[in-house]
Amino acid sequence: MIRNNKSRGRPPRLTKTAFLDYRACRKAFWLRQKKPEAIEWPEQDDQGELRKKFGYEVEATAVEFINGLFPPDILRFQDEFETPEGLFARPDVVKENEDGSIDLLEIKSSNSAKPGQIDDLTFQVIVAEEWGARVRNCSILHLNKNYVRKGELEVSKLFKLVDVTDRVRQRYDELSGLAHEALALLQEEAIDEAGCDCRHKTKRHHCAAFAYFNADIKQPSFYMLPNISEKKVNAYLDQGLTSMLDVPTTGLTKRQLKTRMAAERGAPVISRDAIRRFVASVQWPLYFYDYETINPPIPQCDGQTPNSKWPIQFSLHRLSEDGMLSHAEYLADNYDGQRDLIKGLLASVGPTGSLVAWHASFEMRCNETLGKLYPEYAPALTGLSDRTVDLEVPFISDYVDIGFKGTSSIKNVLPVICPDLTYADQDVKDGNAAMAAWVEMTDAQGPKRKAELRQHLLSYCKLDTLAMVKIFKFLQTI
Repeated sequence: MIRNNKSRGRPPRLTKTAFLDYRACRKAFWLRQKKPEAIEWPEQDDQGELRKKFGYEVEATAVEFINGLFPPDILRFQDEFETPEGLFARPDVVKENEDGSIDLLEIKSSNSAKPGQIDDLTFQVIVAEEWGARVRNCSILHLNKNYVRKGELEVSKLFKLVDVTDRVRQRYDELSGLAHEALALLQEEAIDEAGCDCRHKTKRHHCAAFAYFNADIKQPSFYMLPNISEKKVNAYLDQGLTSMLDVPTTGLTKRQLKTRMAAERGAPVISRDAIRRFVASVQWPLYFYDYETINPPIPQCDGQTPNSKWPIQFSLHRLSEDGMLSHAEYLADNYDGQRDLIKGLLASVGPTGSLVAWHASFEMRCNETLGKLYPEYAPALTGLSDRTVDLEVPFISDYVDIGFKGTSSIKNVLPVICPDLTYADQDVKDGNAAMAAWVEMTDAQGPKRKAELRQHLLSYCKLDTLAMVKIFKFLQTI
Protein backbone atom coordinates (compact mmCIF):
# COMPACT_ATOMS: atom_id res chain seq x y z
CA MET A 1 0.00 0.00 0.00
CA ILE A 2 1.08 3.57 -0.66
CA ARG A 3 1.13 5.65 2.48
CA ASN A 4 0.32 9.34 2.23
CA ASN A 5 3.14 11.66 3.16
CA LYS A 6 1.09 14.60 4.40
CA SER A 7 2.84 17.59 5.88
CA ARG A 8 1.34 18.82 9.12
CA GLY A 9 1.38 22.50 9.93
CA ARG A 10 2.81 23.55 6.56
CA PRO A 11 0.90 23.97 3.29
CA PRO A 12 2.22 22.34 0.11
CA ARG A 13 4.93 24.53 -1.42
CA LEU A 14 4.53 23.62 -5.08
CA THR A 15 1.31 22.00 -6.24
CA LYS A 16 0.47 21.09 -9.80
CA THR A 17 -1.64 24.25 -10.12
CA ALA A 18 1.17 26.45 -8.82
CA PHE A 19 3.59 24.74 -11.21
CA LEU A 20 1.28 25.56 -14.11
CA ASP A 21 1.28 29.19 -12.93
CA TYR A 22 5.09 29.13 -12.91
CA ARG A 23 5.24 27.82 -16.45
CA ALA A 24 2.79 30.48 -17.65
CA CYS A 25 4.73 33.37 -16.07
CA ARG A 26 7.50 32.99 -13.51
CA LYS A 27 7.23 36.49 -12.09
CA ALA A 28 3.44 36.40 -11.78
CA PHE A 29 3.84 33.05 -10.00
CA TRP A 30 6.30 34.62 -7.55
CA LEU A 31 4.11 37.68 -6.99
CA ARG A 32 1.07 35.57 -6.21
CA GLN A 33 3.01 33.48 -3.71
CA LYS A 34 5.11 36.19 -2.06
CA LYS A 35 3.21 39.48 -2.54
CA PRO A 36 -0.41 38.53 -3.27
CA GLU A 37 -1.64 41.95 -2.12
CA ALA A 38 0.29 43.73 -4.90
CA ILE A 39 -2.56 43.43 -7.43
CA GLU A 40 -6.20 42.42 -7.52
CA TRP A 41 -6.12 38.86 -8.79
CA PRO A 42 -9.06 37.74 -10.94
CA GLU A 43 -11.56 35.54 -9.20
CA GLN A 44 -12.66 32.23 -10.67
CA ASP A 45 -15.32 33.02 -13.25
CA ASP A 46 -18.62 31.26 -13.88
CA GLN A 47 -17.03 29.02 -16.48
CA GLY A 48 -14.42 27.93 -13.95
CA GLU A 49 -17.10 27.04 -11.42
CA LEU A 50 -19.09 25.15 -14.03
CA ARG A 51 -15.99 23.33 -15.25
CA LYS A 52 -15.31 22.28 -11.68
CA LYS A 53 -18.86 20.97 -11.28
CA PHE A 54 -18.68 19.04 -14.55
CA GLY A 55 -15.23 17.74 -13.54
CA TYR A 56 -16.63 16.26 -10.34
CA GLU A 57 -19.34 14.51 -12.36
CA VAL A 58 -16.76 13.07 -14.75
CA GLU A 59 -14.58 11.87 -11.89
CA ALA A 60 -17.49 10.17 -10.14
CA THR A 61 -18.51 8.39 -13.34
CA ALA A 62 -14.89 7.50 -14.14
CA VAL A 63 -14.50 5.77 -10.77
CA GLU A 64 -17.31 3.42 -11.77
CA PHE A 65 -15.53 2.74 -15.08
CA ILE A 66 -12.13 2.14 -13.41
CA ASN A 67 -13.61 -0.17 -10.78
CA GLY A 68 -14.88 -2.26 -13.67
CA LEU A 69 -11.33 -2.63 -15.03
CA PHE A 70 -9.29 -3.34 -11.89
CA PRO A 71 -9.85 -4.95 -8.49
CA PRO A 72 -10.82 -2.14 -6.09
CA ASP A 73 -8.32 -3.28 -3.44
CA ILE A 74 -5.33 -2.27 -5.61
CA LEU A 75 -6.68 1.24 -6.31
CA ARG A 76 -6.20 4.40 -4.29
CA PHE A 77 -8.08 7.56 -5.25
CA GLN A 78 -6.71 11.07 -4.56
CA ASP A 79 -3.57 9.74 -2.89
CA GLU A 80 -1.04 12.39 -1.82
CA PHE A 81 2.72 12.63 -2.25
CA GLU A 82 4.95 15.34 -0.82
CA THR A 83 8.72 15.58 -0.96
CA PRO A 84 10.88 17.16 1.74
CA GLU A 85 11.77 19.90 -0.77
CA GLY A 86 8.11 20.90 -1.07
CA LEU A 87 6.80 19.23 -4.23
CA PHE A 88 3.21 18.12 -3.75
CA ALA A 89 0.90 16.04 -5.96
CA ARG A 90 -2.47 14.33 -5.63
CA PRO A 91 -2.96 11.87 -8.54
CA ASP A 92 -6.52 10.93 -9.39
CA VAL A 93 -5.80 7.20 -9.25
CA VAL A 94 -2.85 5.15 -7.99
CA LYS A 95 -2.85 1.48 -8.96
CA GLU A 96 -0.55 -0.83 -6.99
CA ASN A 97 1.28 -3.52 -8.94
CA GLU A 98 2.45 -6.90 -7.65
CA ASP A 99 6.13 -5.97 -8.09
CA GLY A 100 5.77 -3.01 -5.69
CA SER A 101 5.60 -0.39 -8.43
CA ILE A 102 2.60 1.81 -9.09
CA ASP A 103 0.69 3.07 -12.11
CA LEU A 104 -0.74 6.60 -12.21
CA LEU A 105 -4.05 7.34 -13.94
CA GLU A 106 -5.38 10.82 -14.55
CA ILE A 107 -9.07 11.46 -15.27
CA LYS A 108 -9.77 14.19 -17.82
CA SER A 109 -13.00 15.73 -19.10
CA SER A 110 -11.64 16.25 -22.62
CA ASN A 111 -12.19 14.05 -25.67
CA SER A 112 -8.46 13.32 -26.13
CA ALA A 113 -5.14 13.32 -24.30
CA LYS A 114 -3.72 16.82 -24.79
CA PRO A 115 -0.08 17.96 -24.45
CA GLY A 116 -0.86 20.06 -21.37
CA GLN A 117 -2.42 17.02 -19.70
CA ILE A 118 0.73 15.01 -20.41
CA ASP A 119 2.70 17.69 -18.58
CA ASP A 120 0.23 17.59 -15.66
CA LEU A 121 0.75 13.85 -15.33
CA THR A 122 4.52 14.19 -15.74
CA PHE A 123 4.64 16.58 -12.78
CA GLN A 124 2.80 14.04 -10.66
CA VAL A 125 5.21 11.28 -11.70
CA ILE A 126 8.14 13.51 -10.75
CA VAL A 127 6.70 14.13 -7.29
CA ALA A 128 5.81 10.48 -6.70
CA GLU A 129 9.25 9.25 -7.72
CA GLU A 130 11.12 11.89 -5.72
CA TRP A 131 8.96 10.86 -2.77
CA GLY A 132 10.23 7.32 -3.23
CA ALA A 133 7.67 5.50 -5.35
CA ARG A 134 8.53 3.56 -8.50
CA VAL A 135 6.15 4.50 -11.30
CA ARG A 136 5.78 1.85 -13.99
CA ASN A 137 3.01 3.08 -16.29
CA CYS A 138 1.11 6.33 -16.80
CA SER A 139 -2.35 6.62 -18.37
CA ILE A 140 -4.96 9.23 -19.13
CA LEU A 141 -8.63 8.35 -18.98
CA HIS A 142 -10.53 10.68 -21.30
CA LEU A 143 -13.99 10.72 -22.82
CA ASN A 144 -14.79 8.84 -26.02
CA LYS A 145 -15.70 11.46 -28.61
CA ASN A 146 -17.52 8.85 -30.72
CA TYR A 147 -19.92 7.82 -27.99
CA VAL A 148 -23.52 8.84 -28.65
CA ARG A 149 -25.96 8.43 -25.83
CA LYS A 150 -29.05 6.34 -26.55
CA GLY A 151 -31.14 5.59 -23.50
CA GLU A 152 -29.27 4.89 -20.27
CA LEU A 153 -25.68 6.07 -19.98
CA GLU A 154 -23.28 3.26 -20.96
CA VAL A 155 -20.30 3.92 -18.74
CA SER A 156 -18.31 1.07 -20.32
CA LYS A 157 -18.38 2.93 -23.67
CA LEU A 158 -18.01 6.46 -22.35
CA PHE A 159 -14.25 6.50 -21.66
CA LYS A 160 -10.97 5.62 -23.31
CA LEU A 161 -7.88 4.64 -21.31
CA VAL A 162 -4.72 5.73 -23.13
CA ASP A 163 -1.20 4.72 -22.12
CA VAL A 164 1.05 7.80 -22.26
CA THR A 165 4.10 6.43 -20.44
CA ASP A 166 6.52 7.14 -23.30
CA ARG A 167 5.25 10.70 -23.70
CA VAL A 168 5.60 11.31 -19.97
CA ARG A 169 9.18 10.01 -19.91
CA GLN A 170 10.06 12.28 -22.83
CA ARG A 171 8.94 15.31 -20.80
CA TYR A 172 10.34 14.14 -17.45
CA ASP A 173 13.82 15.71 -17.39
CA GLU A 174 12.75 19.12 -18.67
CA LEU A 175 9.79 19.43 -16.31
CA SER A 176 11.79 18.13 -13.35
CA GLY A 177 14.30 20.91 -13.91
CA LEU A 178 11.53 23.50 -14.15
CA ALA A 179 9.85 22.22 -10.98
CA HIS A 180 13.04 22.69 -8.99
CA GLU A 181 13.60 26.11 -10.55
CA ALA A 182 10.13 27.05 -9.31
CA LEU A 183 10.99 25.83 -5.80
CA ALA A 184 14.18 27.87 -5.86
CA LEU A 185 12.27 30.97 -6.96
CA LEU A 186 9.97 30.60 -3.96
CA GLN A 187 13.00 31.04 -1.73
CA GLU A 188 13.65 34.49 -3.17
CA GLU A 189 12.32 37.34 -1.05
CA ALA A 190 12.79 39.89 -3.84
CA ILE A 191 13.07 39.75 -7.64
CA ASP A 192 13.60 42.19 -10.50
CA GLU A 193 10.07 43.45 -11.06
CA ALA A 194 10.79 45.13 -14.41
CA GLY A 195 9.17 43.12 -17.18
CA CYS A 196 7.84 39.56 -17.12
CA ASP A 197 7.78 36.56 -19.45
CA CYS A 198 4.45 37.61 -20.93
CA ARG A 199 6.03 40.68 -22.48
CA HIS A 200 7.16 38.41 -25.30
CA LYS A 201 3.73 36.86 -25.84
CA THR A 202 0.55 37.98 -27.58
CA LYS A 203 -2.14 39.70 -25.55
CA ARG A 204 -4.33 36.64 -25.02
CA HIS A 205 -1.43 34.99 -23.16
CA HIS A 206 -0.68 37.89 -20.82
CA CYS A 207 -0.73 37.15 -17.11
CA ALA A 208 -2.93 38.90 -14.58
CA ALA A 209 0.09 40.91 -13.36
CA PHE A 210 1.12 42.14 -16.83
CA ALA A 211 0.41 45.83 -16.11
CA TYR A 212 2.23 45.58 -12.76
CA PHE A 213 5.44 44.26 -14.29
CA ASN A 214 5.28 46.18 -17.58
CA ALA A 215 4.37 49.72 -16.63
CA ASP A 216 6.69 51.06 -19.34
CA ILE A 217 4.48 49.79 -22.16
CA LYS A 218 3.19 52.81 -24.05
CA GLN A 219 -0.50 53.03 -24.87
CA PRO A 220 -2.08 52.24 -27.20
CA SER A 221 0.31 49.30 -27.31
CA PHE A 222 1.10 47.21 -30.36
CA TYR A 223 -0.39 44.23 -28.51
CA MET A 224 -3.80 45.51 -29.65
CA LEU A 225 -2.97 45.02 -33.32
CA PRO A 226 -5.38 42.32 -34.56
CA ASN A 227 -3.84 38.87 -35.04
CA ILE A 228 -0.33 40.06 -34.24
CA SER A 229 2.11 37.14 -34.09
CA GLU A 230 4.56 36.39 -31.30
CA LYS A 231 7.36 36.75 -33.83
CA LYS A 232 6.25 40.29 -34.65
CA VAL A 233 5.85 41.11 -30.93
CA ASN A 234 9.48 40.21 -30.30
CA ALA A 235 10.68 42.01 -33.41
CA TYR A 236 9.11 45.24 -32.15
CA LEU A 237 10.53 44.73 -28.67
CA ASP A 238 14.00 44.19 -30.14
CA GLN A 239 13.63 47.60 -31.79
CA GLY A 240 12.65 49.19 -28.50
CA LEU A 241 9.05 49.77 -29.64
CA THR A 242 5.93 49.29 -27.51
CA SER A 243 3.42 51.87 -28.80
CA MET A 244 1.23 50.99 -31.74
CA LEU A 245 1.84 54.50 -33.08
CA ASP A 246 5.61 53.89 -33.26
CA VAL A 247 5.57 50.67 -35.26
CA PRO A 248 6.26 51.04 -39.00
CA THR A 249 3.29 50.72 -41.32
CA THR A 250 5.21 48.41 -43.63
CA GLY A 251 4.49 44.79 -42.86
CA LEU A 252 1.09 45.44 -41.29
CA THR A 253 -1.96 43.64 -42.61
CA LYS A 254 -4.84 45.68 -43.96
CA ARG A 255 -6.77 45.21 -40.74
CA GLN A 256 -3.77 46.03 -38.56
CA LEU A 257 -3.07 49.15 -40.59
CA LYS A 258 -6.65 50.36 -40.11
CA THR A 259 -6.40 49.75 -36.37
CA ARG A 260 -3.19 51.78 -36.25
CA MET A 261 -4.81 54.56 -38.29
CA ALA A 262 -7.79 54.61 -35.92
CA ALA A 263 -5.45 54.97 -32.96
CA GLU A 264 -3.49 57.73 -34.65
CA ARG A 265 -6.57 59.70 -35.65
CA GLY A 266 -8.50 59.10 -32.46
CA ALA A 267 -11.47 58.37 -34.73
CA PRO A 268 -12.82 55.29 -36.49
CA VAL A 269 -11.61 54.27 -39.94
CA ILE A 270 -14.71 53.68 -42.04
CA SER A 271 -15.09 52.05 -45.47
CA ARG A 272 -18.45 53.58 -46.26
CA ASP A 273 -18.96 51.93 -49.66
CA ALA A 274 -18.36 48.46 -48.18
CA ILE A 275 -20.82 49.15 -45.36
CA ARG A 276 -23.42 50.42 -47.83
CA ARG A 277 -23.03 47.23 -49.84
CA PHE A 278 -23.45 45.13 -46.70
CA VAL A 279 -26.61 46.98 -45.65
CA ALA A 280 -28.01 46.78 -49.18
CA SER A 281 -27.32 43.03 -49.39
CA VAL A 282 -29.85 42.00 -46.73
CA GLN A 283 -33.41 41.04 -47.54
CA TRP A 284 -36.28 42.31 -45.44
CA PRO A 285 -37.64 41.54 -42.94
CA LEU A 286 -34.58 40.84 -40.81
CA TYR A 287 -34.43 38.16 -38.13
CA PHE A 288 -31.66 38.77 -35.58
CA TYR A 289 -31.08 35.50 -33.77
CA ASP A 290 -28.77 34.07 -31.15
CA TYR A 291 -28.40 30.65 -29.54
CA GLU A 292 -27.17 29.82 -26.06
CA THR A 293 -25.64 26.38 -25.65
CA ILE A 294 -24.43 24.03 -22.94
CA ASN A 295 -21.62 21.51 -23.42
CA PRO A 296 -21.62 18.93 -20.62
CA PRO A 297 -18.74 16.46 -20.78
CA ILE A 298 -21.07 13.58 -19.90
CA PRO A 299 -23.98 13.29 -22.36
CA GLN A 300 -27.23 14.02 -20.55
CA CYS A 301 -29.81 12.91 -23.11
CA ASP A 302 -30.28 10.95 -26.32
CA GLY A 303 -28.20 12.17 -29.26
CA GLN A 304 -25.55 13.92 -27.18
CA THR A 305 -21.84 13.20 -27.50
CA PRO A 306 -19.23 14.20 -24.88
CA ASN A 307 -18.60 17.96 -24.76
CA SER A 308 -20.90 18.69 -27.70
CA LYS A 309 -22.44 22.18 -27.83
CA TRP A 310 -26.13 21.67 -27.15
CA PRO A 311 -28.58 24.49 -28.00
CA ILE A 312 -30.93 25.17 -25.10
CA GLN A 313 -32.13 28.73 -25.81
CA PHE A 314 -32.75 31.21 -28.58
CA SER A 315 -33.72 34.85 -28.84
CA LEU A 316 -35.02 36.38 -32.07
CA HIS A 317 -35.86 39.97 -32.93
CA ARG A 318 -37.79 40.58 -36.14
CA LEU A 319 -37.22 44.00 -37.73
CA SER A 320 -39.40 45.06 -40.66
CA GLU A 321 -38.29 47.64 -43.20
CA ASP A 322 -40.73 50.17 -41.75
CA GLY A 323 -39.01 49.86 -38.35
CA MET A 324 -41.54 47.62 -36.58
CA LEU A 325 -39.78 45.39 -34.06
CA SER A 326 -41.07 42.19 -32.43
CA HIS A 327 -39.48 39.50 -30.31
CA ALA A 328 -39.68 35.71 -29.84
CA GLU A 329 -37.76 33.45 -27.50
CA TYR A 330 -37.44 29.96 -26.09
CA LEU A 331 -35.62 28.54 -23.07
CA ALA A 332 -35.49 24.81 -22.38
CA ASP A 333 -36.16 23.57 -18.85
CA ASN A 334 -33.94 20.52 -19.33
CA TYR A 335 -31.42 18.98 -21.72
CA ASP A 336 -33.94 17.41 -24.12
CA GLY A 337 -35.95 20.48 -25.13
CA GLN A 338 -34.50 20.78 -28.63
CA ARG A 339 -37.60 19.73 -30.58
CA ASP A 340 -39.66 22.50 -28.95
CA LEU A 341 -36.77 24.93 -29.56
CA ILE A 342 -36.75 24.10 -33.26
CA LYS A 343 -40.51 24.40 -33.54
CA GLY A 344 -40.47 27.76 -31.79
CA LEU A 345 -37.71 29.13 -34.00
CA LEU A 346 -39.20 27.95 -37.28
CA ALA A 347 -42.62 29.31 -36.30
CA SER A 348 -41.06 32.73 -35.68
CA VAL A 349 -39.19 33.01 -38.98
CA GLY A 350 -41.07 33.79 -42.15
CA PRO A 351 -40.35 32.31 -45.59
CA THR A 352 -38.41 35.38 -46.77
CA GLY A 353 -35.90 37.75 -45.23
CA SER A 354 -32.32 37.51 -44.00
CA LEU A 355 -31.34 36.03 -40.68
CA VAL A 356 -28.65 38.05 -38.92
CA ALA A 357 -26.16 36.69 -36.38
CA TRP A 358 -22.87 37.81 -34.87
CA HIS A 359 -20.02 35.44 -35.69
CA ALA A 360 -22.60 33.54 -37.69
CA SER A 361 -20.63 30.31 -38.01
CA PHE A 362 -21.68 29.51 -34.44
CA GLU A 363 -25.41 29.79 -35.19
CA MET A 364 -24.94 27.80 -38.38
CA ARG A 365 -23.19 25.00 -36.46
CA CYS A 366 -26.09 24.98 -34.01
CA ASN A 367 -28.51 24.63 -36.93
CA GLU A 368 -26.45 21.70 -38.17
CA THR A 369 -26.44 20.07 -34.72
CA LEU A 370 -30.20 20.40 -34.44
CA GLY A 371 -30.68 19.05 -37.96
CA LYS A 372 -28.66 15.94 -37.17
CA LEU A 373 -30.64 15.43 -33.98
CA TYR A 374 -33.99 15.72 -35.78
CA PRO A 375 -33.44 14.94 -39.48
CA GLU A 376 -37.04 15.83 -40.35
CA TYR A 377 -36.17 19.48 -39.59
CA ALA A 378 -32.75 19.44 -41.28
CA PRO A 379 -33.88 20.99 -44.60
CA ALA A 380 -35.61 23.88 -42.84
CA LEU A 381 -32.64 24.49 -40.55
CA THR A 382 -30.24 24.37 -43.49
CA GLY A 383 -32.46 26.94 -45.14
CA LEU A 384 -32.02 29.23 -42.13
CA SER A 385 -28.24 28.91 -42.41
CA ASP A 386 -28.38 29.66 -46.14
CA ARG A 387 -30.21 32.90 -45.35
CA THR A 388 -27.88 33.91 -42.50
CA VAL A 389 -25.59 36.93 -42.81
CA ASP A 390 -22.81 37.80 -40.38
CA LEU A 391 -23.12 41.20 -38.70
CA GLU A 392 -19.57 40.89 -37.38
CA VAL A 393 -18.08 41.16 -40.88
CA PRO A 394 -18.27 44.96 -41.25
CA PHE A 395 -16.44 45.37 -37.95
CA ILE A 396 -13.51 43.22 -38.99
CA SER A 397 -12.18 45.70 -41.54
CA ASP A 398 -14.88 48.16 -42.70
CA TYR A 399 -15.52 49.94 -39.39
CA VAL A 400 -12.47 49.92 -37.15
CA ASP A 401 -12.24 51.82 -33.87
CA ILE A 402 -9.36 51.66 -31.41
CA GLY A 403 -12.03 51.37 -28.71
CA PHE A 404 -12.66 47.83 -29.99
CA LYS A 405 -9.19 46.94 -28.59
CA GLY A 406 -8.16 45.08 -31.71
CA THR A 407 -11.10 42.66 -31.74
CA SER A 408 -14.50 42.45 -33.40
CA SER A 409 -16.26 40.91 -30.40
CA ILE A 410 -19.76 42.28 -29.90
CA LYS A 411 -18.89 42.83 -26.22
CA ASN A 412 -16.20 45.29 -27.37
CA VAL A 413 -18.07 46.83 -30.30
CA LEU A 414 -21.37 47.55 -28.53
CA PRO A 415 -20.06 49.89 -25.77
CA VAL A 416 -18.29 52.02 -28.38
CA ILE A 417 -21.06 52.54 -30.89
CA CYS A 418 -24.14 52.01 -28.69
CA PRO A 419 -23.04 53.14 -25.22
CA ASP A 420 -26.65 53.48 -24.07
CA LEU A 421 -27.11 49.71 -24.31
CA THR A 422 -25.18 47.85 -21.64
CA TYR A 423 -24.84 44.45 -20.00
CA ALA A 424 -23.77 46.06 -16.70
CA ASP A 425 -27.24 45.79 -15.16
CA GLN A 426 -27.72 42.18 -16.22
CA ASP A 427 -27.41 39.41 -13.65
CA VAL A 428 -26.10 37.22 -16.49
CA LYS A 429 -23.47 39.15 -18.44
CA ASP A 430 -21.89 36.68 -20.88
CA GLY A 431 -22.18 33.23 -22.39
CA ASN A 432 -20.15 31.54 -19.65
CA ALA A 433 -22.40 33.01 -16.98
CA ALA A 434 -25.42 31.91 -19.02
CA MET A 435 -24.24 28.29 -19.06
CA ALA A 436 -23.65 28.34 -15.31
CA ALA A 437 -27.04 29.96 -14.65
CA TRP A 438 -28.85 27.42 -16.83
CA VAL A 439 -27.25 24.47 -15.03
CA GLU A 440 -28.16 26.05 -11.71
CA MET A 441 -31.72 26.58 -12.95
CA THR A 442 -32.12 22.92 -13.92
CA ASP A 443 -30.73 21.84 -10.54
CA ALA A 444 -32.64 24.37 -8.40
CA GLN A 445 -35.18 22.85 -6.04
CA GLY A 446 -37.28 25.88 -5.21
CA PRO A 447 -39.65 27.39 -7.80
CA LYS A 448 -38.69 30.95 -6.80
CA ARG A 449 -35.00 30.47 -7.61
CA LYS A 450 -35.85 28.64 -10.84
CA ALA A 451 -38.06 31.55 -11.91
CA GLU A 452 -35.36 34.10 -11.05
CA LEU A 453 -32.70 32.31 -13.07
CA ARG A 454 -35.07 31.79 -15.97
CA GLN A 455 -35.81 35.50 -16.11
CA HIS A 456 -32.09 36.37 -15.93
CA LEU A 457 -31.37 34.06 -18.87
CA LEU A 458 -34.23 35.36 -20.99
CA SER A 459 -33.20 38.95 -20.30
CA TYR A 460 -29.56 38.30 -21.24
CA CYS A 461 -30.28 36.50 -24.50
CA LYS A 462 -32.89 39.11 -25.47
CA LEU A 463 -30.28 41.83 -24.98
CA ASP A 464 -27.88 39.95 -27.27
CA THR A 465 -30.25 40.14 -30.22
CA LEU A 466 -31.46 43.65 -29.38
CA ALA A 467 -27.81 44.71 -29.43
CA MET A 468 -27.54 43.41 -33.00
CA VAL A 469 -30.63 45.39 -33.99
CA LYS A 470 -29.10 48.58 -32.60
CA ILE A 471 -25.77 47.90 -34.29
CA PHE A 472 -27.43 47.28 -37.65
CA LYS A 473 -29.40 50.50 -37.33
CA PHE A 474 -26.12 52.25 -36.58
CA LEU A 475 -24.67 50.89 -39.84
CA GLN A 476 -27.70 52.21 -41.69
CA THR A 477 -26.81 55.75 -40.59
CA ILE A 478 -23.39 55.57 -42.26
